Amino acid sequence: SQIPPIEQGYIQKSNMKFSPKVTSLAALALLACSCDAFEQPAIQSRRLPGHGKNKLMNKAKIQQPFDRNRRRGMDNNPLFTSGGANESSASSSSPSQIESLQNLAKSLNPFGKNKDGSSSTTDRETIVGSMAAGLAVSLAMVPEAVSFAYVAGVSPLVGLWTTVFLGFIAATFGGRAGICSSASGACAVVVASLCAMHGPSYLSACAILAGALQIIFGGYFGMGKFIRLVPHPVMLGFVNGLTVVMMKAQMIHFKSPTSGNFLSLASTTGKSMYGLTALTMALVRLIPKIKGLNVIPPTLGAVTFVSVLAKVLNIPGVKTLADVSGADTFRGGLSVLPKLSIPSVPFTWETLQIIAPFAITMAAVGAIESLLTMQLLDGIADDGKAGSTKKECFGQGLGNVASGIAGGIGGCALLGQSIINVESGGGKSRISGMSMAIFLALGIVAGAPFLAS
Repeated sequence: SQIPPIEQGYIQKSNMKFSPKVTSLAALALLACSCDAFEQPAIQSRRLPGHGKNKLMNKAKIQQPFDRNRRRGMDNNPLFTSGGANESSASSSSPSQIESLQNLAKSLNPFGKNKDGSSSTTDRETIVGSMAAGLAVSLAMVPEAVSFAYVAGVSPLVGLWTTVFLGFIAATFGGRAGICSSASGACAVVVASLCAMHGPSYLSACAILAGALQIIFGGYFGMGKFIRLVPHPVMLGFVNGLTVVMMKAQMIHFKSPTSGNFLSLASTTGKSMYGLTALTMALVRLIPKIKGLNVIPPTLGAVTFVSVLAKVLNIPGVKTLADVSGADTFRGGLSVLPKLSIPSVPFTWETLQIIAPFAITMAAVGAIESLLTMQLLDGIADDGKAGSTKKECFGQGLGNVASGIAGGIGGCALLGQSIINVESGGGKSRISGMSMAIFLALGIVAGAPFLAS
């Protein structure tokens, strides 16, 4: 149905009928407005003179100069010019609001359906690319989760299941797509003494309390917005400092377990370690530049190629994940599933006094690292989208609560794995972070022996 023409800037009294398609598009537009994803000029309500008390008209604010002869310039509004006196001028102007609503409806479709009901190629590529990036990050999460579990003083399985629960929930409810969360070194260091003094149960209770604090103060009261006050030099210091810490944490793998000195190039183990490490690093840089292979996440391609190469050539002196974290961690089966329950700690004031200082510190450190990671990804992704600090704090808090119920140690967003995810094509959809957790869970339960070797 056509919208009636305009005479002297006012809508004539007539029967305005809209098709169901236009009505649905308008509903989608209102939904988008509530999500801050669609911005249109403010609409004011005004009585229509001469047509009764209850007749109201919508007057759109436009950005053109005030024209008294046009009665507030409504002739220039494309919503009211289709089919009217200004049809010729509207045809040469920008797309009408009806066309804009059609484009909006397509963009709001989460399944990427075309008019014929088929999925668009772009959305299929995004889903496949996000899942491939999630698979690559899940492999990179294993050594991190295992090492941070050792730092906290718990079993490596606890660190892995913390990554599964925290990673999935934080990716689902977090501030932006592309962020990957796991058990972290910053949080593990904070709670290591708590676990040593009182045991793993107090550690899980601490994770639950820290998550609740993040939900209340960061998610509800919005205190995470103060992260916007952090200067750019501090961001650079955070990134470079974290790089140094990550590099230092990996140096232990290049040292002899007996002497503590760096491996010699003359030894078999040293040749294998340095050679495969250099080859993997080179492939990460070369795969995106090779035609036909640039669709593969570079980290996943490098890890897969080097792992197959080491197995086929039977290169001596190569350690596996089972050698690093223990065979019991990758025994697989349903027996490794965590038991969901409230931590077995006394619900007393004394218990709260014990865990509260650790929980407050953990909540603050985890929130700061997660929000700084989100800000950095906003610049790396360069997609014009800014992450929500309230959503990120809420997602991290909810993930910590879930990991505590599963007997985990809590954590936060990891900068290194998040950058791997975004550079592998996982920054466009939350599916990447969710698939990372799913692939890791499947690897722990079903593919543990294969993953260990």
